[in-house]
Amino acid sequence: GQLAFELLRMLTERLGEEPSKDEAPADGDVSSDGKNGRGSRPGRQRRGRDLQRKVVEAKVEDPQVRTCPCCGKMLGEMGFDIRERYVYEPAKVFILEERLFKYACRCGEVVVTAGPTEPPKPIPGSMASSSLLAHLAVSKVLDGLPVERVAKQFRRHDVDLATSTLHDWFGRVGDMFGFMRRACHRQLLACNLISLDDTPVRARNGEHPDNVQTGRQWLYLGDVDQVAY
Repeated sequence: GQLAFELLRMLTERLGEEPSKDEAPADGDVSSDGKNGRGSRPGRQRRGRDLQRKVVEAKVEDPQVRTCPCCGKMLGEMGFDIRERYVYEPAKVFILEERLFKYACRCGEVVVTAGPTEPPKPIPGSMASSSLLAHLAVSKVLDGLPVERVAKQFRRHDVDLATSTLHDWFGRVGDMFGFMRRACHRQLLACNLISLDDTPVRARNGEHPDNVQTGRQWLYLGDVDQVAY
């Protein structure tokens, strides 16, 4: 359940929604009256309307600068100009250490342990959380990244995970979502026309002498928009 929630959240963030025709003006420098700044194009839609915004205000604090040189009165605030830019904040990986405190009676007969605050691990005995597995699955399936590149991403965050471990975790995620494969299969069989293609791919196999063998990936194409592997 938690892994499905994390996958849905990450897919929603990656795919997003196309802006509608009635949304705000374009990105760039705009004034507080809502008009586009210099260089904006009419009809261009503003993106990032649903993104989190960090507002930084720049005000003139020096009273001498805010004093009118003509009459000597203080300048009054009349509005502000807006400058926008996308800021990328790198992801972070941390260890969640859950401490389940124990309580015992001095008589030695009763021991009580606090209940866990987090859901059970998706893969028992592993260090993988549902959010980490969701990132692995989205990177591999949606972004098309090889597992080796995902391992490099984790190493940049000081997390050294063997590619064999990541391959195993990815396979476990696929097993968890076997119900989706069965649903796609039923939907595919309901199509009027089914096309298919055979593609050879190199696959890991620990029992093979070279640890790698040639696998077969079958692509099934249903009524134009129904695709399944």
